[in-house]
Amino acid sequence: MEPLNKTGVSKFFLKGFSGYPFLEHLLFLLCSAMYLVTLLGNTAIVAVSVLDVHLHTPMYFLLGNLSTLDICYTSTFVPLMLAHLLSSRKTISFTGCAIQMCLSLSTGSTECLLLAIMAYDRYLAIC
Repeated sequence: MEPLNKTGVSKFFLKGFSGYPFLEHLLFLLCSAMYLVTLLGNTAIVAVSVLDVHLHTPMYFLLGNLSTLDICYTSTFVPLMLAHLLSSRKTISFTGCAIQMCLSLSTGSTECLLLAIMAYDRYLAIC
């Protein structure tokens, strides 16, 4: 019986802007600022829709859920990207990549489904 030649992938190397550390630091600043704006804006939408009694309608309920999903969606990949921009070791394990991909795809598809539900809600409100 012949031995099988198996090759397994255990890590992925992320190259990006490794030759240009200045660009990595600039990209880190820009991405962290945008991530902070995203978190603060979506948290404000959730807080306002929960705290204000007049906004307890289906549309604002859906907007609060959309903001929560947006926080989850951006939190699946941005913190790891920011960490890799500052570190010298730019690797991600195969399992970590698979988990990140599954979380990103599931939250993204849930966000699309929620947008379709919101569109149908507005259609019913108009008709």
